[in-house]
Amino acid sequence: MHLGGKAPVWLLPVPGPPMGWVVPSRLESFVSRTRRWSLRTLVLATTAAVVVPVLFVPAPVRAEERAPAASTAPGDTVVGELVQAWPEHEDPADAVEHGDEGPLSWVRAEDGETVRVPTEDVSDIEVGSTVEVTVGDEVDDEPAAAPGLESAVEVLDAAVLAPPPVAAAAPPGTTNQITVAMVNPSGGVRDGARLADVVAMVDGPVRTFWSEQTGNAVQIGVAASHDWIDTTAACSTPYALWDEVAGRIGWTPGPGKHLMLYVSSTPGNLSGCSYGLAQVGQGGTAGGYSYVRGIRLSVMAHELGHNLGLGHSSEYQCDDQGSCRTRPYYDWYDVMGVSWEQVGALNTPQLQLLGPSPAWQEGRDWARLATTSPAQDVTLAPVSSTGQLRGLQLDAGSGETYWLEYRAPLNRDAWLGTTANRVGLESGLVLRRAGTGSDTSLLHDPTPSSRAVWDDDLQTALRVGVPVPVAGGMFVLTLRSADGANGATVSVAVSDRPLSSGGAIAARHQASGGNTGPLGPPVSPEACGLRDGGCRQHFASGSIYWTPATGAHVVRGVIRDMWRSLGTENGPMGYPTGSETAVPGGLKAAFAGGGIYWSASTGAKGVRGALRAKYEAAGGPAALGFPVAHDGATADGTGALVRLQGGWITWSPATGAHVVRGAILDMWRQLGAQAGPMGYPTGDDMAVPGGYKTDFAGGGIYWSASTGAKGVRGALRAKYEAAGGPAALGFPVAHDGATADGTGALVRLQGGWITWSPATGAHVVRGAILDMWRQLGAQAGPMGYPTGDDMAVPGGYKTDFAGGGIYWSASTGAKGVRGALRAKYEAAGGPAALGFPVRHDGATNTGGGAFVDLTGGSIYWSPGSAATVVRGAVLTAWRRLGAQGGELGFPTVEATPLADGSGTETRFQRGSLVERSDGAVERR
Repeated sequence: MHLGGKAPVWLLPVPGPPMGWVVPSRLESFVSRTRRWSLRTLVLATTAAVVVPVLFVPAPVRAEERAPAASTAPGDTVVGELVQAWPEHEDPADAVEHGDEGPLSWVRAEDGETVRVPTEDVSDIEVGSTVEVTVGDEVDDEPAAAPGLESAVEVLDAAVLAPPPVAAAAPPGTTNQITVAMVNPSGGVRDGARLADVVAMVDGPVRTFWSEQTGNAVQIGVAASHDWIDTTAACSTPYALWDEVAGRIGWTPGPGKHLMLYVSSTPGNLSGCSYGLAQVGQGGTAGGYSYVRGIRLSVMAHELGHNLGLGHSSEYQCDDQGSCRTRPYYDWYDVMGVSWEQVGALNTPQLQLLGPSPAWQEGRDWARLATTSPAQDVTLAPVSSTGQLRGLQLDAGSGETYWLEYRAPLNRDAWLGTTANRVGLESGLVLRRAGTGSDTSLLHDPTPSSRAVWDDDLQTALRVGVPVPVAGGMFVLTLRSADGANGATVSVAVSDRPLSSGGAIAARHQASGGNTGPLGPPVSPEACGLRDGGCRQHFASGSIYWTPATGAHVVRGVIRDMWRSLGTENGPMGYPTGSETAVPGGLKAAFAGGGIYWSASTGAKGVRGALRAKYEAAGGPAALGFPVAHDGATADGTGALVRLQGGWITWSPATGAHVVRGAILDMWRQLGAQAGPMGYPTGDDMAVPGGYKTDFAGGGIYWSASTGAKGVRGALRAKYEAAGGPAALGFPVAHDGATADGTGALVRLQGGWITWSPATGAHVVRGAILDMWRQLGAQAGPMGYPTGDDMAVPGGYKTDFAGGGIYWSASTGAKGVRGALRAKYEAAGGPAALGFPVRHDGATNTGGGAFVDLTGGSIYWSPGSAATVVRGAVLTAWRRLGAQGGELGFPTVEATPLADGSGTETRFQRGSLVERSDGAVERR
């Protein structure tokens, strides 16, 4: 990359506070107001960057670049309504993969201008609130939408000026008025979709679905429709797109009013367009915006569900060790999940969110059980039926609400029993938990399986006769029968106290030595009802915690103190999965969410997720020492790291977790660590002959005792590695950088140079040839940049350059040949045929030509004659006659055999010389 001749800039990190852990006084305080720690991604909101590294190797240009953010500058204050919209993916696998990346958030000012902000920056602010935010730099938050969506800007500070307004209630029986418009955004091409087909889908299947699910409480109808509109706005700014269409068709928002755009599905240049995008509404009468790119019941009903205030239907899976995950979208039963092909009955938590309706009445359609209710058998009709008991709410009294529903292959769910059920989804009694935020329904898997098969595990129905504890044993469900239209009968055992550990804590205490062992006697009774059905008991010198999934384990001393400060089982570490273990220099203990490590010099510190997995795989404390701080987000918020006595481990979604240590770590940090030109490590440090190297996303850092740690990037590094790296070329003696003339880049190595230019690529030059090239001015001299690596030829070496070639042998040294002379030299066989040049090519002293003397002859050239080889006795005789300045002039045709075989003839501009077989030379 030509950067105007400027020298390379190696950036030092911007100083800033280390990323530590929050030690909560209460569980709720563990999550700060505008920054949330995600166990899934370990990513925090980014901080503003103030400098950009200069790179010399061209980076690939993405096919679809992200659109710039709104015209705000760091430090600006924006006042407006916090609005959100859910982007969708057509492929179910993509939907699941990107499910935790939405929704997308904007601050929408009164004048309609919008500023997109990272959702995590405003995650504790209620949608619809009027907010005042101070914004920072653009951030790449990788939203679930297609590449090309407008960039988000960081929220530095936020204040709620007013809560969401109460939506005006629509009169009973009011129809949700859908205005449909066919839209071809800027850069697109209209597809073959017809307005009549879109209207027919909305007024037909979509209307029917919402009407039947709510007993006509949610009515859908097309109030107006508009054929193709070409807009100046693009999908990259969806609110601008909606506003432009609204203005052109005269649509105004209001209670129960929806603007649904059909956006051309022809790819064209539709950067930023999702499969569907819908504004998150404030309830069933709020109305809202949406667009779709398919004329399908599933996506249209799904987007309107978001307008009605519904989040996604997702799955909640656990393994037999108590490790759990929420899998976004992964509910194939429900329209608010990933059921793009088949649209079954709306699930019970989503129905509850919509509120009472003629089709959803307590006491008829659904019933409630609390921990004070008696044990009883309950028969549930299929959830796809109407006018019968088909939902059972279980209120555990701890803020968690569970729902039971029966999925039978009838009515809306008839597809479960046909070949349309291509994923193999089960019929049967299923358990759900009402969620909040993004996932308003969580389908529970009652049959834990190993993490290795989670992605393929669709077994979510309860098994006949198998007890399933819910809410730590507050409820125990046992399916008795499931018989199609006749319903499913389940026994519900109810307790105001959860299950005990069943003696597991006492057994663990006894195994550790009982009252005379290291734990000492008990100081509290066994207490149950903890998270995930757990129990605990405190002893004189420690505690034992138990859950059905993790078993009973001891926690004590400084590790217990740290675990308590992080929220015990309710904090990020969760329950212990093993008792403390001695390691060289200290102690460690394993937890469901990570590990806590202690040494006398570092204290107790926690390491989680991929960082911990790499730490343990690399040898743990024995190899890398102890953590000197809890793991945390990197300073730029794009990844995570843990600082250890013996190095760092860093992680990013793109590169994974890798070890960096020693002098290479020191240099990487000097260059700005992951925010500098090297980016994140892509490999661990590794030994190479004479030293070490570490691979990074932006290059590599190499160290030897004599050279220290130096960086090489881009095409220079690719050539360095391809040529054998340090084993072949030694170590870099300086960082790579721009060439003196600013047209390319180079790296100086112990065993040579590698230079690069846009026109010639990267090549190796070394030894005497390198010395000569540098004497001639390197790339700024007559030879220019190398166009090939140095290569062996008979008797020596040569290197090709843009302006010629340099040839070396032990007897002649390094000499250069250029232009037509070199072309002739190579065409005649080069050093193998004519030997090596004994001096650089040069101008003739007379006649206006050029020549080069070789150990096997000479080559002469003039404007009036082509480059010609002259050698042996003919060369000697010609030079006696004055060479090119004599009466024969320049050679024109090299030695050619005579017809009679008596010798050869070499022709010149004004005559010939014949060399006879006996060596005599005569003139013709």
